[in-house]
Amino acid sequence: MALRDNARIRDAQNDADRALRDLRELTEHYERLSAFTQALWRVLKDRFELADEELLAEIEAVKREAVPELREAVRHCGRCKKPVSRAARVCIYCEAPLGTPDPLALLDR
Repeated sequence: MALRDNARIRDAQNDADRALRDLRELTEHYERLSAFTQALWRVLKDRFELADEELLAEIEAVKREAVPELREAVRHCGRCKKPVSRAARVCIYCEAPLGTPDPLALLDR
């Protein structure tokens, strides 16, 4: 029994370590993308004399034209209206319960 518990603890620790590495990689990726986006925003504003409103409108247009599969992978929280995974049970932003997850989204995990 103790050996199985130790193995489970070791497996859980390995999973936690792997998740921490993944989180660090995602954080670094996000920071690079953020810097890249800020640089592009500045170039578009300075060289092409675009206003923030024009750039924001274009971003919204791109979001509306997004790949259908990506749009279908999310639903919106009833409380905060932010997009969340169809497989989620709780909103990651405001922690509101989302009801029963979409069963098809659960298959994609």
